[in-house]
Amino acid sequence: MIPFTSRLKKEIDASIEQIESSEISAITKSLEASHVLADAFNRLKAFILSYSFRDEEEEIFFFKEVKPKLCYRLIYYRIVYNIEMNRPIGVDKQ
Repeated sequence: MIPFTSRLKKEIDASIEQIESSEISAITKSLEASHVLADAFNRLKAFILSYSFRDEEEEIFFFKEVKPKLCYRLIYYRIVYNIEMNRPIGVDKQ
C-alpha cells in the first residue's frame, strides 16, 4: 500500500506544481487541479477496494493518516473554485 500511495502523492505533487506555475486564471487552475485530484482519488479508491489490509492497524493508519494527506487538496481546490465562481465581477471606477 505504501509504495502505491507514495507514488500517487508524487504524481499529484508534480501535476499540481505544474498547474500552479502556469499563467492561467485562478478559476482555471482550481478546475484543472480538481480534475487531476479527482482522477487520483478515483485511482486510490480502486486500489483500496482491491487491496486487503494486513491488519486493523494498517487500515486505521490508511484512513487516519494516508487518505487525508492525499485528499485535502481536492477539498481545497473545489472550495477555491466555488469562491472564484461566486465572486462578483467588479468594475474599475475612474
